[in-house]
Amino acid sequence: MTPGAQRLFMATLLFASASDAIAQSFGASPLPGSIFGKDDEPRRDVSGPSLSASEEPVVDLRVEGNKTIPASQILAQLQTRIGRPYDPKIVQKDVKKLASLSWFVDVQPLYQRTPEGHIVVFRVVERPTIRYVEYLGNVRIRDKKLEKETGLKAGGAADPHAVEDGRRKIEDLYRQNGFNLAQVSILEGLKPGDKGIVYIINEGNSEKIWKVSFEGNEFVSDGRLRTQVQSKPGLLRIFKGELDLEVLTADIDKLTSYYRSFGYFQAKVGRIVEYDDEEGGDWVNIRFVIHEGPRYSVRNVSFIGNQLFASDSLALGITLPQGLEFEQAKMNADVNWLKEVYGSRGYVFADVKAEPVFLEEPGQIDLVYHITEGKKWRVGRIFIHIDGDNPHTRIQTALNRLSFQPGEIMDIREVKASERRLQASSLFHVDAARSVYPKITYRIPELENTEFSADGGGESFRGQSPDVVPVPEASAGGDQVYEVRMPVATAPAAEEAIDVHLDFTKPGQPAIQHVAHQAPKTVEQDAVGWSAPAAGAPAGTPSSNPYGNLQVPSQNPYQPQPVAVTTTPYSKAAPENHGMAERMPGFGGTVPRATSPQTAPIGNSGQNAVQPAQFASPLPGPQPQYLPPGPVVTDPSVTPLPGGSTILPGDPWGPPGQPYADPAVDVIVNLEETQTGRLMVGVGVNSDAGVVGQILLDERNFDWRRLPRSWQDFADGTAFRGDGQRFRIEAAPGTRVQRYLISFTQPYLMDTPVSLSLSASYFDRIYRDWDEQRVGGRVGIGYQWTENDLSALLSYRGEDVFISNVSDPGLIDFQEVLGHNALHGFGVTITNDTRDNPFLATTGHYLQLSAEQVLGSFTYPKAEIDARKYFLVNERPDHSGRHVVSVGTRLGFAGNDTPIYDRFFAGGFSTMRGFDFRGASPVVDDVQVGGDFQWLNSVEYLFPITADDMLHGVAFCDFGTTEPNVSINDFRVAPGVGLRITVPAMGPAPIALDFAWPVVRADTDDTQVFSFFIGFMR
Repeated sequence: MTPGAQRLFMATLLFASASDAIAQSFGASPLPGSIFGKDDEPRRDVSGPSLSASEEPVVDLRVEGNKTIPASQILAQLQTRIGRPYDPKIVQKDVKKLASLSWFVDVQPLYQRTPEGHIVVFRVVERPTIRYVEYLGNVRIRDKKLEKETGLKAGGAADPHAVEDGRRKIEDLYRQNGFNLAQVSILEGLKPGDKGIVYIINEGNSEKIWKVSFEGNEFVSDGRLRTQVQSKPGLLRIFKGELDLEVLTADIDKLTSYYRSFGYFQAKVGRIVEYDDEEGGDWVNIRFVIHEGPRYSVRNVSFIGNQLFASDSLALGITLPQGLEFEQAKMNADVNWLKEVYGSRGYVFADVKAEPVFLEEPGQIDLVYHITEGKKWRVGRIFIHIDGDNPHTRIQTALNRLSFQPGEIMDIREVKASERRLQASSLFHVDAARSVYPKITYRIPELENTEFSADGGGESFRGQSPDVVPVPEASAGGDQVYEVRMPVATAPAAEEAIDVHLDFTKPGQPAIQHVAHQAPKTVEQDAVGWSAPAAGAPAGTPSSNPYGNLQVPSQNPYQPQPVAVTTTPYSKAAPENHGMAERMPGFGGTVPRATSPQTAPIGNSGQNAVQPAQFASPLPGPQPQYLPPGPVVTDPSVTPLPGGSTILPGDPWGPPGQPYADPAVDVIVNLEETQTGRLMVGVGVNSDAGVVGQILLDERNFDWRRLPRSWQDFADGTAFRGDGQRFRIEAAPGTRVQRYLISFTQPYLMDTPVSLSLSASYFDRIYRDWDEQRVGGRVGIGYQWTENDLSALLSYRGEDVFISNVSDPGLIDFQEVLGHNALHGFGVTITNDTRDNPFLATTGHYLQLSAEQVLGSFTYPKAEIDARKYFLVNERPDHSGRHVVSVGTRLGFAGNDTPIYDRFFAGGFSTMRGFDFRGASPVVDDVQVGGDFQWLNSVEYLFPITADDMLHGVAFCDFGTTEPNVSINDFRVAPGVGLRITVPAMGPAPIALDFAWPVVRADTDDTQVFSFFIGFMR
C-alpha cells in the first residue's frame, strides 16, 4: 500500500470513530441508509426495539455539518417532514437523494427517539465548492459568454484541473474573436484553501481582417483562391472576419494541397500579416505569397499485375492518359474506374494502387497502376440490417431497391447503383457532414468466425455444417432486422425462377419452408437437404419428408445443398400484420422460411443471421441419379410451374459435372432509418401565380397495411409506416391559385419494379378571362429502367371542370364550356433524364414524350415533346465555374375539338419570358383562347459570376409560337438576361430573376419585361 493510500485509510477510520463517538454523546444511533453501512437491517436504538415504519411523528428535523449550503435548501430536497409519521425507508431515500446532488462527500442519517416522537438528524460533509467566479479585465467579451465557455459556476465542485482548462478555453475564445495577443492568468482557484476562482484577462487589441490578397498565382484567379480559405473579411466589415492564427495556418495547408492536387508538386505557400494603422490599428491585411513552380504532366501510363485485361484496353478508358497535366481527382477517378472494371466482372476484391513516379526531367511523371486482381466472386447471402430507435421498415422495402441476386456474378456497379437507389428513396438516414449514407459492404464468409448458436455463443463449426442446426430465437430487443437469401441451385443452361414468400411466425416458433417449384432433383434430395426415401419405396421415389431436418445419409457422399433459404427473425419491426406474402425480385415460386439453417453474426455481437451450408465440390464416389427434366412439386397445395433443369448438388452455378469454381461473398446492407414524415408550412412567390401558401403533410415510408394495435404504435412511429409508400396531403391557398391534393404512391407494386400512383385534387385558378375549378383524380402505373435512366407511365385522369365568370359570355369558346365539363384522359409518358442536376444542369439531356386521349364532354387527342440538351463549353482549371449552353424545345399538338381550358398557352417564366402569363397566345375578341399547336424554344448561356458559384448570370433567347392550328402566323422572339442566386438555406433550387424584351411579337400580345420565381419553405 502506498503512503498516500495508507493516510487515506487511517483518515477514514478516524472519521468513522469520531462519528460514532459524537452519535453516542447525543444518545443517537445511525439510521439505515448510511453510505458507509454494510448491512441493510434496521439498527436499534438504546431502548432496543427495531426500527420500522410507525405512527410516531417526526418532532424535529435538523442538518449538521453544512457550512456553505443553507439548511433550508437541503431540507427542501427531503421527503421527511416534521409532523409526518416516521418511516426509515423514506429517510433512506432522502439519503440517496442528497448523495446524488454532488453537494456532499458523505451523508449520515441519525435519529433519537423521545416520548414525543423521533428526532432525525442528517449529518453531512460538504464537498469543496466554488463560492464565486470572477473575471477581471474583460471588456470586449461579457462575463456570461466567458462563463458559458468555461462551464464554471458558483456552487459547482472545485477542481484545479477544471480551473486550468477554463483558462485555456478563455484564451481560445479570445483568439477566435481576433484577440491573438490575449493573455489569461489565474489569481485564485488553484490552491487548496481558495474559496473561489478569479481570472485576470489582458485582452490586447482585436485583429480583424480588412483584405485578403494573393501574390504569385497564375493558375487560377484571386477570387477562386478565396473560396479555398477560411480567413476572409467579414460581411460588410462588421460581422465576423476575426483573424485566427490557427485558421490562417490551416489555410496555408489547404492552398498547398489545392495546388498539388493539380500537379504543382513544388508549390509553396507563405503568408504575410500586415497591420493597417490607417484603419485604426485593429485591422490587418493578409497576403498569401505563392510559389507555384512547374505543373507536372504525365509522360507515360503503365499497368502492372493485370492478367484479365490488356494494358492497351485499360488505357483507353482512363481520363488521365499520357500527355495530359496531372490532376489528383482524375487519377483517383481512374483508380475507381479500374476497380469498377474488375468489380463488374466479379473481381470485387481487386486492389488498384496508383503510384506517381517522379523523373529526373522536371515537370514529368510516370503513372504506374499496380493491380492485384484476386478471385472471381458471386453473390451469396444477403443481410439487411436496419437500425433506428424504433425500426419499422419492411425488409422487402430495402430488397426491392437492390439490383443483384444471390447466385449472380458480383457486380460492383450494381452495388453502387443499389446504394444510390436506397439513398434516393429518402427512407434512410443521410448525413453528408458525417459521411453517413446507406452502405452496402461484402465479406468473405471463410474469414468470419461462424457460430451456430441462437444466442451467439456456444460451439463453433468450420467447414461442413452440422447435421442439425438450431433456429435463431426471436430477440427481445428487436431493434435490428435482417434477412438472408440463398443462391438457387440451378444450372445455367435453363435457370428457373423461384418465388420467395416470407411468413412471419410467432416469437419462438421455427419457420417452415415450402418449395413451389424447383429443378429436377435426385431421389435423395428433398426441400432442405438430403434424406433417404421412405422404406420400401421404389427407386426414383422422392423423400417422404420434404420438410425434414438437415441430414446426410451414409450412402450419399455429397454435401447436402438447400434449394433456397430465406429467414427473418421475429422482432418489433416485423409485426404479425406483415404475415402476407412478400415477393423477392427476380424469383418465382413460394418459399417461406426454412428450419435448418446455420447462423452467423452479421457484424454486431449477439445478432445472428441464418446462413446455408457451405457449397462443396462433388466428392469421389458413386454419382447421384437424376430424374428426367420436368417440374417437381414438393408441396401438393402449390401449382407447379412449367420447365425444369438439372441441379448439380456441389455446384449451384457452374456447368454440370465440373467442380464449384466461383466462391460467394456475403453482402451486408447497412441502413439507418431516418425521419420520413414532415409537416411543412411555407410560402412561394412567382410572377405567374402570385403568392401561394403551403401546408403539407408528407410521409415517404407509409404502409396502409400496418394498422395500429395500440396507442404505443403511434408513440413509436410504427403505425401506418414501413413499406416505402408515399402519402401526401397538401393545401396551397393563394391569391390567384388554390390547390388541395391528397396522393398515394406505391413505388414497388407487389414488390415488383412497377409503381402505382393515386391522387385526388381540387384546383381553383383565377385567369384573366375566366375562373376555373377542377375536381378529380389520377391513377398511374409506371415502370423504371434504372440502368438507362428511362421510365414509362400509363395514366388515367378523371376531372370535373367547372368554368365560370367568363369575360365574354357570347364567345363560342365560352358557350361550349360554361358550367360543368366531364374529362377522362388516358395517357402514356416516357421520360429519359441524364442531367447531372435538375436545377442547374451542366451536362446530360432531358427528353419526355407524352400522349393522351381525352373522352367526356369533349373528345380529342393531345401529345407533347419536351427535349433539352446541356453542353459544357468551359470551366476553371479546377473544374468549377462551369459555362453551359443549353438548348430546349417543346412541341405540342391537340385535336380540333380541344376545349379552351385544355389548350396550349404561352407566356410567363415557365414558357416564354418577356410576355405576361399566357400573354403570347392566340386572341379572339380580346380573349386569350389558346391554341391547338405549340412550338416553344429556348437557347440559354449560363456563366458564373462569383468564385463560389452561388451567383450565376444567364443570357437567353426565347422564341416560338402558339397557334390555333399547325401553322406559324405570329412568331415571337424575346432575348434577355438574368441572374440565378443559390441560397443553401433555401435548398438546391435557385432564385431566378430574368429580364426579357420581346423584339418580335403579335399585336395582341401582353408583354412583361421582368419575371421571377422565388420559392421559400420552412
